[in-house]
Amino acid sequence: MNKALLAVVLATGCSGFAGTEPTVAEHHNHVVVDRIEGNFAITFDYEGVEIWYRTELLPEAVSDGDVLDFDLTVDHHETEARRAQATAILNALRARS
Repeated sequence: MNKALLAVVLATGCSGFAGTEPTVAEHHNHVVVDRIEGNFAITFDYEGVEIWYRTELLPEAVSDGDVLDFDLTVDHHETEARRAQATAILNALRARS
């Protein structure tokens, strides 16, 4: 996957593009900030996989060499909003048939 596409994937939360394999985080929930380029922090996980994050999503004081710790939680409000949006789109498509 090229860097521009990866940036879009990370910025939008999209995944599952045809022909791509997801990166599986099996051991660590940390990344190391390699550098900041414009609006992106270029990081590497412990397996050396490069991951770009929009700097607006990270703490303000983040800088080169920082280790970022990610605790994953379910955002129930956002989940429900996305499900409602998907249902509305599906219903609109069905109505057009």
